[in-house]
Formats: sequence, structure tokens, C-alpha cells
Amino acid sequence: MQAEVLFKIVNTSVLPAWLLLAVLPRWRYTQLAVFGTLIPLLSIVYAALIFQAFTASGSFEAPDFSSMEGIQSLLMNPTGLVAGWTHYLAFDLFVGAWIARDAGRSQVPIFLIWIPLFFTLMAGPFGLILYLVIRQIRRREILVEPHEG
Repeated sequence: MQAEVLFKIVNTSVLPAWLLLAVLPRWRYTQLAVFGTLIPLLSIVYAALIFQAFTASGSFEAPDFSSMEGIQSLLMNPTGLVAGWTHYLAFDLFVGAWIARDAGRSQVPIFLIWIPLFFTLMAGPFGLILYLVIRQIRRREILVEPHEG
């Protein structure tokens, strides 16, 4: 399959999962679809692509991940680029699903995770730090609330 076609497939495959995380984050099938299906599928696609990129020359040659030039050479290869993008998609989706799951446990209202989920989709770690700040503020509010006795 051509790299461009595979890129479009993996890129759009995550959108329904992100929609479920935003709209129905506490529905048990949301977590099952994301953690039990899509993330494993993206991981398999990633593994196949990275193996293909490493063996493109006919022998197994792992790129030099300790230098910018090594990473750049991997990402200049269309298969390596799609592998890298699939890596981002899988990890960002994992973090988004974790946010949705943790928000339920931490009593963070659904509407407060929409912005962190959006930024996790678009800018990964920035969305995560937003959520962690919101969760921390929310925990302090819960601790400060007077208890009825």
C-alpha cells in the first residue's frame, strides 16, 4: 500500500475515537474501542511500518535515533514518515483515553476535559499538562468544600 494512502487511513481512523472520548468518555465501549481495538491496531501498523523502513535497503539497518540526522533520514522516507506519524497518533490517543478514564475517577466534569482532549489531539503533551492542571485545581476544590455532617 502506498504511504500516502496509508497516511490518510491512519490519520482519519483516530477521529471517531476522539469524538467518542469527547462525547461519551465514560461509556464502557468508548474505552474498549480505544484501548482494546484502535490503539493495538495502530501499534501493529507502526511495528510493520518501522520494520519495513528498517529493512528497505535489504538488510536490517536501524536509524541512528541519537542524532538529528538519523531521525531526519528516517522521516524523509515516506514509510518512515507514516510510521512516525502513526506513533504520534497512537500515543496521543492513549493519553486522550487515559484523560477520559482518569477524569471519571477524579470527578472532573466532562465539559472540563474537552479543551485538554482537543489539545492532546493537536499538540499531545500540551493537552496532557492542561488536564493535569485542571485535575489538580479540581482536587483542591473538592478538598476545600465543606462536608455536611
